Amino acid sequence: MRWPSVQRLVLLFFLSVSMLAESPRYQKGSVVAEVGGLAQFEIHAGDFRLGIARCGKLQSGQELEFRIDGDKVYIRRDSGKEFKCDIVTLTGNSAAFEPPPPSYLKGIILGYGVRRDTHYSSGANGSVSSWNRKAKVYELKGPELVYRVDYCGAFQAGQFSPGQVVDFQVAVKEGRLYIRHDMSKEYSCQLEGTRLPDNAVVAPPLNPSPSTAAAESKPSSSDGQK
Repeated sequence: MRWPSVQRLVLLFFLSVSMLAESPRYQKGSVVAEVGGLAQFEIHAGDFRLGIARCGKLQSGQELEFRIDGDKVYIRRDSGKEFKCDIVTLTGNSAAFEPPPPSYLKGIILGYGVRRDTHYSSGANGSVSSWNRKAKVYELKGPELVYRVDYCGAFQAGQFSPGQVVDFQVAVKEGRLYIRHDMSKEYSCQLEGTRLPDNAVVAPPLNPSPSTAAAESKPSSSDGQK
């Protein structure tokens, strides 16, 4: 078996990162019916009606997420991958189909550190190769939490300075944080973790448990000896 070279593996790694730079946005809809038994389906999304054909098997009543690109519709699978369908009919108000614009939070870049990541690959005859990659790890303070992010944009194109104010949104399930730039574009960052701000105040419980209240009201042994 011929193993790919280290250079090819590095290229494939960077290409996979660049694909995460722009995250497609999906519209939610549902499959209403199969049309005429010809593997044609109708999807409803609000007042929007979309007839599709030549794609994977769907079921009436199935909830799904999809996006339109040209004359094709792309339906997201549970795995995150997509399958492609042809658009047959398109009716309704197209403006109602457009997903709502994303809402952003205001944040400020506190600073960053540099982390060195080591990657390994297996070669022929059981040999192992490795290479190092530096990653800038930023701390971004939001309204309630401080976020730690890295690998922002393709080839780490997202570069930020301490004190810089940014607009961002968080996709916790995806493990991503998106920072807006050039008004309508986003840097897709890898979300590493969160913490409370240094000046955060943790509120005490509103209603202490009965055992806690009893312990607080019970006089100590030293008080009883006075």
